[in-house]
Amino acid sequence: MRYCLFILVLLLGACQKENHKPSIPIPQEKLVPVLADAYIAEAAINSLIGSVKDSMAEVYYAQICEIHGITKANFDTTISIIQKHPIYMDSVYANVLRHLTELESLGKEKPETPEKEPDMEDRKRNKVKK
Repeated sequence: MRYCLFILVLLLGACQKENHKPSIPIPQEKLVPVLADAYIAEAAINSLIGSVKDSMAEVYYAQICEIHGITKANFDTTISIIQKHPIYMDSVYANVLRHLTELESLGKEKPETPEKEPDMEDRKRNKVKK
């Protein structure tokens, strides 16, 4: 019985560790837009090959770090930590997905387009003078 109780306590302790928020160098509110930008960068370099792909990845990640005011070391450490906490990682990536969806919807909004200059056909049809 004691042995079963010991295993139960270990299992509960392991489950509890999964649910807590890990201590990470980059807070989640700052991490979400960083990961969204990283996702976009990865999509951009996905079709490249070889050393060009590696070089562009370095450039993109350096720009992402500069834009967000973080270091590559902190970024790598944060990713390493959240990968060890799947429940927390799921919540972070759910927020990243939400952020990307918002960015996509902003990109789909139609910008105001100025009226086009009437072409020759329009002028003939409507007898519009320039």
